[in-house]
Amino acid sequence: MTHLQVGIYIFNIVTYTTHDEATVDNIEELLVMIDNPALRQLLMDTDKLTLKMLFLKMQGYSVDDIAMELGKQTDAVYKRLSRIKKKIKFTLA
Repeated sequence: MTHLQVGIYIFNIVTYTTHDEATVDNIEELLVMIDNPALRQLLMDTDKLTLKMLFLKMQGYSVDDIAMELGKQTDAVYKRLSRIKKKIKFTLA
């Protein structure tokens, strides 16, 4: 599975929930649906705040919007998203 395929795969899973439904519980339920065991485990081991940031970003929210909604600094959101992106790439390499 290429990086693009993974991104599309996760995005397709995420689009089944609305922004208001994108709670950690829903994210955990969606993670179970991921077929790639290494990717699933990586995301299941990721802290809940980073997962929420990732899924909001994949739903089209800007980093500024995510930061404002979660009460975090924009730089903190960028860092977390960058770290999880690197981990996903490493896991799928």
